Amino acid sequence: MFSAYCLHVGADLSIGKVTDSGNIRCAFHGWEYDGESGQCAYLPSGDPVPPRASLYRFPVVERYGIVFAFNGLTPRFSIPEFDHTEDSLVLKSGTFPDRFQVDPWVICANTPDLLHVTELHQFDVRNDPYEDVTWQDYSATFPIHALTPAGPVLDIRPEIHGTNLFHQNGTVDGRWFGWSTWMGIPTPGQTTVFYTICAQPEPDETPEQTGEFLDYVLNLEMSIASEDVPVFAGMHYTPGNLTRGDRVLARFFEYLRTFPRSHPSADFLN
Repeated sequence: MFSAYCLHVGADLSIGKVTDSGNIRCAFHGWEYDGESGQCAYLPSGDPVPPRASLYRFPVVERYGIVFAFNGLTPRFSIPEFDHTEDSLVLKSGTFPDRFQVDPWVICANTPDLLHVTELHQFDVRNDPYEDVTWQDYSATFPIHALTPAGPVLDIRPEIHGTNLFHQNGTVDGRWFGWSTWMGIPTPGQTTVFYTICAQPEPDETPEQTGEFLDYVLNLEMSIASEDVPVFAGMHYTPGNLTRGDRVLARFFEYLRTFPRSHPSADFLN
């Protein structure tokens, strides 16, 4: 993946085209960029190519039907995996229908916000999630064993990776499933949420039955997420009066503040 704007006058390259030779051709003035390196390779005017006319190339990997790009030279962590090998899973990926009116880290803060799990979502939590939390350099894990208001029992291991990846392994009523949401920023202050849900087929289970289980879990996860939507729609996130009950959330803010920031593509973007 390359930075999106031509380095001539800033035209959007996405409305250009890919040439037969694999170059990216700008629609405005015809500048072409090498499809492998991002270096400007051709000017229709015949002028010399400016030495700094090179797009930034982001490291990219495709997993679970989602394309991930890292804003840096080398990713600091790998895309999280599910408890079972990908080949053995039935996966379904998609996009939440509406944008969230907050930045991705605000959505990720939902997971360590343990008080909202019991207050808004009304989970009857059976473990001590405050004691079970673990922190890593670029991720955190928040195990929860809870009875939901609708009846299903969740024994799940949610994780936050980076500042915009939510990943979860666990069981609902004893059956394993995986659920992840991956968050992009279409414009500042907004988040587009992509999701992947997966299950491992049971012995002698038909594809239709596996699909029914996936739909059941997807509806369960969406119903939980839908309770957050009206809150985010009008939220001005200003954590100014945290209490002891917010101690895991406070630790997450520290994780955010100290998370490495790098912007090597700055010279290539407007």
